[in-house]
Amino acid sequence: MSSTTYSKGVLPYIPFFYVIWSDDLLSMSETQVVKSTIATDSSLLEQDKQLLHSWLNRNQPPSNETVKSWQQLITASQVTLIESDPFPLESLSKKVVAHYLGSSTTNTHLQAIEKNLGIQPNHYNHLFHVEVKHQIYSNQFNAEQLDALLYENQSKTLASFREHLKQPLFDWQVRRNKDEARTQVLEQVKELAKHGWGAYGYPKEFGGKNDLPTYASIFEQPNRCSFNNPC
Repeated sequence: MSSTTYSKGVLPYIPFFYVIWSDDLLSMSETQVVKSTIATDSSLLEQDKQLLHSWLNRNQPPSNETVKSWQQLITASQVTLIESDPFPLESLSKKVVAHYLGSSTTNTHLQAIEKNLGIQPNHYNHLFHVEVKHQIYSNQFNAEQLDALLYENQSKTLASFREHLKQPLFDWQVRRNKDEARTQVLEQVKELAKHGWGAYGYPKEFGGKNDLPTYASIFEQPNRCSFNNPC
């Protein structure tokens, strides 16, 4: 099969299906992840979705010839797999599409598949006969990028919460006196409650915000000593 066999909607999915079937990644739950993602991808026509769904049937998997043609299509593009990209497989897919169609765009649906299936470059880089630029390791990192990766939708709220913790009330101190320590903690809790930080974990009918992911992320945050005064 040549690249022209596939529509501009289906072509970006080819590297993903090649990895999925080459490494046998499809359990029942993982199949559902891919199906759900395909259903929400507005770049796909109805016939595109039907074709992709037909490749998700474990009882009737794609033929060996089809899987081999996917590998040949990718190899012929002569693209480079860069392991340090945030979404290496989606980036590779985008390059393959650009090679055959002249241009391509980021597909967040493919990024979701890559993330939710836990597809790592070391699992599949041997499958592609393309140049591979391996991960560059370092003892340095960008804290904001790491936050965005770990907390996604909660990152902005957490940034605001951390800023709130910078006020003197939350300064870290060792208090040997139990009553003083209790008084200090009570004032801290009152301050957090006043600004609604604890409300994320409760239903809206009880005055909460019904947002457990954000509540859990807030709960995980260290005290101020981790930011300004290392303990």
